[in-house]
Amino acid sequence: MMIFLSYKKSLLISISIHLFIFFAYFLFHWKFQLSDKLKIALEKGSSSSLQFHIRGKGETHTNSIQSASQELGSETIQNEILRIQNAIPYPESALQRGLESDCEWLVTVAENGIHENVETTRKCRYEIFNSAFKKIVREWKFQLPPGTIIRIPVSFRIVDKNE
Repeated sequence: MMIFLSYKKSLLISISIHLFIFFAYFLFHWKFQLSDKLKIALEKGSSSSLQFHIRGKGETHTNSIQSASQELGSETIQNEILRIQNAIPYPESALQRGLESDCEWLVTVAENGIHENVETTRKCRYEIFNSAFKKIVREWKFQLPPGTIIRIPVSFRIVDKNE
């Protein structure tokens, strides 16, 4: 019984010492500041950018990933998104049944200005809205460079003109 208690005490002491060393190391030696590691800048009317810094042994490497909209100009992409959103007709049967939904897609532009890939990022509540969007995109001639990926949010809402 006495051996078992001393084993428990030594195990508890060992764990305590290891935890103390672990926390002391990170408190005094590991200088982690999120602002030095990752910067995300989003401003109204501008495009998003992502910057990250990798530091090691006195060296600093900075990498920057910028969205295609910064290279093209966010106004060009916003105009293209608005053109597509305005071209999508509200499905008549959805209007008659009072159906509404919020949807979103990522569209990749191909070499010839048509869509290369369409990915749903926010699924429509009703398939009829997804069909209406895909019908327009199938026939759409994009005014953007090949490889551009655009996010197209669409809110299918019924608005009463009397309100």
